[in-house]
Amino acid sequence: ANNRQLDYELNLERVSYQDYLLKNIALYGQAENDTLTNTFQQLNDNEELNYFIEAISYKSNDAVILKFLNDNVILDQQKWKINAKNELIFGQNTEVKNFKLSHKNETIQISNPEENPTALKFDFNGLKLENLLNLVENTKNDSIELLTGMLNGTTNIWTKNENFQFEADLQLDSLYFLSQPAGNLSISANNASNLIAFSGAITGYENDVTFEGNYSDSASPFDFSLNIKKLQLRTLESFSFEQLKESEGYLSGNVSLKGSAENPVIIGAIKLNNAKLRSTYLNSYYTFGNDKITFQKNTLSFNQFTVKDSTGNSFSIDGN
Repeated sequence: ANNRQLDYELNLERVSYQDYLLKNIALYGQAENDTLTNTFQQLNDNEELNYFIEAISYKSNDAVILKFLNDNVILDQQKWKINAKNELIFGQNTEVKNFKLSHKNETIQISNPEENPTALKFDFNGLKLENLLNLVENTKNDSIELLTGMLNGTTNIWTKNENFQFEADLQLDSLYFLSQPAGNLSISANNASNLIAFSGAITGYENDVTFEGNYSDSASPFDFSLNIKKLQLRTLESFSFEQLKESEGYLSGNVSLKGSAENPVIIGAIKLNNAKLRSTYLNSYYTFGNDKITFQKNTLSFNQFTVKDSTGNSFSIDGN
């Protein structure tokens, strides 16, 4: 730095957790003539740009203006376009002008909706999740992506009487977690009535699950219901971090959750249908009968719940 200019640079060489690695991150910029230039980048092992975002910010009257530089946005090695006249104006409220980031059929747009000009509206159209999440790599197998799928929908955020408000209507299609199919997820949520209300569904890959509920700041904040017509075990397998393999069959049933974390009230039943799976931890294959687990407040009930291993040995659970 000197009396007219400040340069900064922050480098993150590597951060790892189990099989996942974030590396070669740099954040750098320059402050000069009341303007701050900011650059974020990630390089691959060949020192090619995986991600690159450059923006400038400066003060105008009582507001701070942020602009992303046209043709200087790279996400997952793909060049994205943004209107050269884009502006995010942070003052008493946040005003957005001409912010639309696009690549082929994918777009991210931020605006102020006409019905609520003080709100921020985020529109997602055909956004591939991997374009944002491929910052992280799998060190065991670089062909395995953490999460892929396509995001469509809108989210609005604003403040009312100094309280944060939001409403969202999002659709995530063709989800794969760790390269395993997880289905399609739709969710709607808002906190307009001093509680968070939500509803949604899991479909695709022979799944049929709906859920709804709300969360409040009362003494019994949970009110949640789950209706499972079919939830394939191979969908759950994708979230098991390789603890389950070769899964077959599905779950069905209805469950409601009320009360609090300290005193939950769970009522309903979950049935296993033609269920089979391999436990990688125990290195054994298990077959389940078409049995169910019943939830009654703080009691689990089993009625001759039977598990058989690959050699034909079995055990059963009966009781509460």
